Amino acid sequence: MVMRQIYHLSILICLALFAGGKVAVGQGFTTYTVYPESFASGMSDDVSASQMWLLPPVEQSSSAVVPVAAVDTPETLVQAWDRALAVGQELKASRWSVSSARQALCSAQADRWPTLAVEGGYVARSASPAFQFDIGGLPLPTNEFHYRQDESAEFRGLINLPLYTSGRIQHGIAAAQAEVGSTSLGVENAQSDLLLSVVERYVAVLRAEYDLDVTVSTVRNLESHAHDVEKLFTQRQVPKNDLLAARVSLSNARQESIRARTALDSSRAAYNRLLDRPHMSEVRIAPLALEHVEGDVELFTARALQMRPEISRYGMQIQALRHRAAALSAKNKPHVNLQGRYDFEENRYQAPEGIATVGVLVNWNVFDGGKKNYQATTLLHRAESLAWAKRDLESQIALAVRQAWLDIKQTHQRLDVTTEAIAQAEENLRVSRKRYAAGACNNTEVLDAEALRTQAYRNHHDAKYDAILAVFHLRHAMGDMYRHSVGQ
Repeated sequence: MVMRQIYHLSILICLALFAGGKVAVGQGFTTYTVYPESFASGMSDDVSASQMWLLPPVEQSSSAVVPVAAVDTPETLVQAWDRALAVGQELKASRWSVSSARQALCSAQADRWPTLAVEGGYVARSASPAFQFDIGGLPLPTNEFHYRQDESAEFRGLINLPLYTSGRIQHGIAAAQAEVGSTSLGVENAQSDLLLSVVERYVAVLRAEYDLDVTVSTVRNLESHAHDVEKLFTQRQVPKNDLLAARVSLSNARQESIRARTALDSSRAAYNRLLDRPHMSEVRIAPLALEHVEGDVELFTARALQMRPEISRYGMQIQALRHRAAALSAKNKPHVNLQGRYDFEENRYQAPEGIATVGVLVNWNVFDGGKKNYQATTLLHRAESLAWAKRDLESQIALAVRQAWLDIKQTHQRLDVTTEAIAQAEENLRVSRKRYAAGACNNTEVLDAEALRTQAYRNHHDAKYDAILAVFHLRHAMGDMYRHSVGQ
């Protein structure tokens, strides 16, 4: 008997699930497309079962992801970018956020399907329940009529399928879709920021290397000058204060060389940390060429407002909040559910022992003190706050584009000036040392000429690397950093 009832219950469950699938497909749920074109092409309205468990891969060893460039071969910026994209910690965190949002989307889509709950057990009673009758004049063998056994097995199953939810499910799915798009854009934004950080660390190493070369050159020149002054002092052709001044200048230059070497080691350690390498790993990187950017700043600004992922991300967060608010408001509206139930109790006093019921239930939360409305309004106000933040971000992006464009112009002008200044400083030092050897000028003029030469070289390489950074800052402000790195 029990096995027959279980068989009937299985058939009922299969039919209900089949009907639920038909209803879910035939409800005509509206799909709210909230993604930009790049994300909409890769995402369907439903997430398949295989996608539900598709999580970002966990690397066993970050050093095995991207091979380190050979020591004899300078590492290029593109190679540094590739490694950073593979081992970046913040980027990995962003990718897991996308996976989390996709699971939330799967959860929202699961609300369209029927829910099935079953329970069962075995009950033992101290006595068999019975009704007592006292009807005079009737020849009854007993005045007790049992209606339950003292021991019985029982189970029940409940299937619930939403037929109409006043848009609660649809808005929940749309909100989850918007959140997936928002977190996906967050990954793109994290990639762009990471690439810019790599560029800044890369240029910092090049700048520190060049600065060390300049200070070493200064030390060599001052060593040569101090040697010449010492010879002249030995021959009693110059006073002792010339020798002392030359030695003090040499000591200062050596101190600057120590600082420059320490700054280079610090820059290399920061660069290695960003690429998830030991801080003391050897760093040999290729030089960067200057790029010339042509175009109107207004066109650059328009492109930035169109391409920056942060702006689109704000838009999707606003849509997600509005859909969440609509889903909350729908909870106070009518809901229609199709409900099926099967109850079985082992009972020889009852016929039949299993009873199946099916019905359509309407649920309407008419009054809750305004709780759901207040919650929905809270989300709408938060969406309005993000809308104003989005406007402010657009203004900041426009300013960043203009600032980067101005930096490109002024750094190229500085390069022209400093190139000429280097030639003049070298000639000034040559003439000053020649005049000093001939006794036509004092030692201070030579030391000043060497200081001017050092400053001219520093100004030139500062202008050069500022110009390189300005181009990448413009590219980052326009939202083209990641697309440039992958060759788009």
